[in-house]
Amino acid sequence: MELLINNRIKKVTQLVFLFLFLPFGYGQIGVKVEILNSEVIDGDLLEIRISNQTDQSIFLPWDVSILSYEVFTVDFERTSVFVLKIVLRNLNTEEQIPFVGEGTSMQGGNFNKFDTWKKIVANKKGEDFILLKKGEEKEISIPFKLLWSEDADNFYKYKVSEPVYNLSLSYQLNTEWMNKFIDKRVLKQLSKKGYVPYFEEIHSNQVLVHINEESFVCLFN
Repeated sequence: MELLINNRIKKVTQLVFLFLFLPFGYGQIGVKVEILNSEVIDGDLLEIRISNQTDQSIFLPWDVSILSYEVFTVDFERTSVFVLKIVLRNLNTEEQIPFVGEGTSMQGGNFNKFDTWKKIVANKKGEDFILLKKGEEKEISIPFKLLWSEDADNFYKYKVSEPVYNLSLSYQLNTEWMNKFIDKRVLKQLSKKGYVPYFEEIHSNQVLVHINEESFVCLFN
């Protein structure tokens, strides 16, 4: 009986110890991303507010240039590190709308764009990332287009068939890919300044996106 009580006390003590040393912000409050636009039309800039509601200073290695979205489907691992993903969903079924196109072919002009973008992100410094201290908020803009190139050999697009969809943003940093594509010296400098990577899933609110007639013409021709 005494042994059973001691084992229970030991388990409770271990649970309390684990709870005390869990990073409070991670997976509980976390990072909040809010799309500020009430509605979006193809070609708009998405206005985004990022709030760090963890108990640590964090960095997000996002590249929000137009070029990053032009090469979005070319290299999944690399873009998963640097690009905040735009998600379209059907209003009624919530089914995610897929990409279609030849963006992954690495042909012609698309390869040149990718090569340029690859050099840009490889040379990024810590100050080029989104840096957020505990409780800090920042606002940024990211581009949104349904069709990223009208070149028949190099394009990707959302496979739309309705005039209105739900739009949201998602992101999750992968440890292996972060170490693969971000210079270790940059990671060390950020660590010295007190910034840590944020690995939890991030999902924004949903807003309506309206598909204009010009987009339908491009997408279905």
